[in-house]
Amino acid sequence: MRFSYLFFSLFLAMACQNQPASKTETTTTQNMKTTNPLVEKLGAKQILVVKTTDFDVIQGRLQAYEWAESGQWQPLTDAIDVVVGGKGLAWGAGLQDVSFNQAPFKKEGDKKSPAGIFYLSSLFGYAPQSEVGALKMPYVQADANLFCVDDAQSQYYNQIVSTTKVKKDWKSAENMLMDRNLYKYGVVVDYNFPNPEAGRGSCIFVHIWQDNQHGTAGCTAMPEDKMKNLIHLLDKTKRPVLVQCTEGGYEGLKKTYGLP
Repeated sequence: MRFSYLFFSLFLAMACQNQPASKTETTTTQNMKTTNPLVEKLGAKQILVVKTTDFDVIQGRLQAYEWAESGQWQPLTDAIDVVVGGKGLAWGAGLQDVSFNQAPFKKEGDKKSPAGIFYLSSLFGYAPQSEVGALKMPYVQADANLFCVDDAQSQYYNQIVSTTKVKKDWKSAENMLMDRNLYKYGVVVDYNFPNPEAGRGSCIFVHIWQDNQHGTAGCTAMPEDKMKNLIHLLDKTKRPVLVQCTEGGYEGLKKTYGLP
C-alpha cells in the first residue's frame, strides 16, 4: 500500500535531489558484479528483516541492513524489539514467489501482519517535515482530513487520501492523525499493491507501538525512539523492502533471495 496518485506531485517535490554520479563512481558501479538475488531481482539495497518464532506470536525482532559495495549485507541497526498483528502473522500478497505462500493467508480484518517481501514506499507523521529533519523518503504530514481507506467497496481501497482532494465514498477508513502517538512516525508498506485485491488486507504500516504486550491491527510496531531513527535511515534510491516471516519460513526466503 502506498499513497494514492493524488499525492504524486507532492512526493516529487519532497523527494531528495540526487547529484549525478561521477565518472569514477559510475565505472565502479558498472564493474561491480552483483550476485545477490534480492538486489538483482528487486533492486532492493536496504532491508528491514522482521522475524517471529511462530505465526501466532506477536513479539518479534527487527534489524535493518544495507547492501555494501563489498557484496555483503551490512547491519544498519542492532536488533529491535517489535510487535506484529494481535493475531500474529499470515502470508500476504507480496514480492516473494507464490510457492512461499502457504496457509495461513492474510485477510482483511484478521489482525494479522503480512508475511512476505514488500516494498517500503513513503513516510508519514504528525509534524511538518521541517521539524522531522532531513529524510531520504517522500513524506506527508497527517491531518484530520487524511485517511487510509479499508473499505473494499471504495474506489480508494488501500489508498491514503485526503477529503480535501476526493469525495468520500467509503464506510470504513482509518484517520491518519490519531489521538495517540502511534502514527507520530510511520512507514508505508506496499502490501496488496498496486492492484489491491478486495479482502486481502489494506493499510499496512511500520509505526510506533503501544507497548510490547499489545499487538497491532496488522502492522509492525516498535518504540518511538527506534521508529524515529528508522525513518532517517531509509533511502528511496535503495528501494527498501520489508522482509517479514517466522524464523522457520525465513530460512527458505534466505536461501532463495540471499538474505542476511
